[in-house]
Amino acid sequence: MVPAMLAVLAVTIGCESVSGPEEEPNPSGRVVAWFNGLGSTVDLYFPDADSLVIQAYNTGNAPNDIAYLGDDMIGVVNSSTGTLSVYNLSSTGGSYAEIEFSLGSNPYCLDCHQSNIYVTLLMSGKVAVIDRHSWEIEDTFDVSPNPSGIAIVDDELFVSHANWPDSTFQGGITVVSASAGNTLDTIATPINTLTADYFPETGSIHAVATTYAGDGTISIVDPGTRSITATVPTGGSPTTPTMLGSGRFAAGDGWSSNLVYLYGEDGNVSSTWDCGHNVMGVASFGSDTLYMTGWNEDLVYVGLSSTQTILDSLASGDAPQGIICIDRPPGDGGMLNAK
Repeated sequence: MVPAMLAVLAVTIGCESVSGPEEEPNPSGRVVAWFNGLGSTVDLYFPDADSLVIQAYNTGNAPNDIAYLGDDMIGVVNSSTGTLSVYNLSSTGGSYAEIEFSLGSNPYCLDCHQSNIYVTLLMSGKVAVIDRHSWEIEDTFDVSPNPSGIAIVDDELFVSHANWPDSTFQGGITVVSASAGNTLDTIATPINTLTADYFPETGSIHAVATTYAGDGTISIVDPGTRSITATVPTGGSPTTPTMLGSGRFAAGDGWSSNLVYLYGEDGNVSSTWDCGHNVMGVASFGSDTLYMTGWNEDLVYVGLSSTQTILDSLASGDAPQGIICIDRPPGDGGMLNAK
């Protein structure tokens, strides 16, 4: 456990600390938020008001993950810039806070639990711990090399590992104490396990692995027993999944094909949907309606997974990628539905 002080990490904070679009209020109610990988922006869609806000926020270079942080805030980690950008969903404009990591650390994924945000630092082999109220870095944990994805269950961090930059460490998941930072266990998921996401509705973690050679899998992990209960053989290069409801899940295959994988936690792919678009990210409010980012077309598609039909498309910035649905009540605040 390494204190996050001095030359290790630095933090800057301030309302509207990074320039962005002119500040304007956003509609209330549910929101679909996605980042644009080449455009370095975040777009927002409010389905209840049928309102689309293009370039609601500017991000750093190479945004890589997006998550809901509570209190109507979302966060985006920027791999190249080495920052975490925080935005208040109540309005467009500049960032609410900017957390800066050490040069070259490559923040990769993030998750939020209670009062802390946890960010994997791919190049430095650490997980940074950020206080959600002060927006200051409280600590960093040393973990195994190539930390990429992260899922939090109670007081345990499930950190997945890629096979780069340290090629001697191939993958898997490390279980780390969220309070103490020590390693508790390891789980032997496949090579290059890029992401890990916890679904409280079923109590399972879905860990995506691929070497981009048509060998993609999604491991269903029981966090209580720290074991793999099923393996979904998707093939291709699956991206971060979402829950559709009734035990059904979906994952895109944007790096390899135009497929969307529809699967269950029993390890079976129920069907593959050739939607005609390279789907980089998927998100849902826990229903049959699926929001899918089309990297090449600069569009976000709205479809029905049960009938495998596209209903609509939404304009976006350059190369839409990661996407989340946040089930906000009409007033302030919100609850995370899907990462």
